[in-house]
Amino acid sequence: MLKFRTLLALCIALLVSAFLAPGSVQAKVNPNGKLVLHLVPISKQKKKRKNTCFEHGVRSAADVLTEGKLYPQHYLAYVLIADFDTTQGITGVQFGISYDDSLERGVDIFSWQHCTLYEWPMDDWPAANTGNLLTWNQRDDCQKTEPLTVGFFYLTAYSPDRLKLIPRPVDGLARIAACGINGVNSNEKLDDIKAENLGWVDFGGGKGYNPWDPDQNLLNLRKRFQPVK
Repeated sequence: MLKFRTLLALCIALLVSAFLAPGSVQAKVNPNGKLVLHLVPISKQKKKRKNTCFEHGVRSAADVLTEGKLYPQHYLAYVLIADFDTTQGITGVQFGISYDDSLERGVDIFSWQHCTLYEWPMDDWPAANTGNLLTWNQRDDCQKTEPLTVGFFYLTAYSPDRLKLIPRPVDGLARIAACGINGVNSNEKLDDIKAENLGWVDFGGGKGYNPWDPDQNLLNLRKRFQPVK
C-alpha cells in the first residue's frame, strides 16, 4: 500500500509540474478541446437529495442549456469537457471563472463539487476571478467519456449576470491534459484551450455561449464568413 501511495504521489507531482511548465504554442492532441457550462434547473424536491456528477443529461451539443432564469430558480451549472480525443482520454484540466460575486446581486454560488480525484483551487475558490487545477489518476482512471464532467456549481442569480469560463488567473491559461502525460512529453499531451472554446451561461437576459455547437462557435463563424480571396 505504501509503495502504491508513493507511486501515486509521484504521478500526481509529475502531472501538476507538467501543467505548470511553459506550454507549447502548438496544439498536439486536443487542438479543438472545449470547456462548456451547462445549466440544470433544480426543483424544491430535488434540493433535498444528493446531486451527482452524472445527472447533467448531456449527450450532444444540442442538449446544452446556457440560458437561465433569475431567483428563485436555482441551478446546477456543470463544467464539461468536449471535443477531445476519446482514444487517449483526459487526465487533467485547469480554468477560471468570472461573474459578479456581490452578495445577492448577479450570480451567487453556494457550493462547488468536483468530479475528479484531486483539485488544487486558488484561494477563495469559487469566488469570481479565481481558478482551479483538477486531475484524475491517469494510470487507473483515464477519462474517455464525452462530454466529461469536471464538476458543478450550485447557484442562483439575483439580477442579470454572466458566469463565464476563463483562463486560470494565476497563470492566464486554460488547459486540458491527455492521459500519458509526464515531465518529458508534456508539450505533446498538454493543450491550451482557445478563447473561442470557453463557454458561458447568462441569467436574466442573453442566450449564453456553447462553443461545442458549431453554429455558435466563434472561431467557426469567423472562418465561415471570411471573404473569399
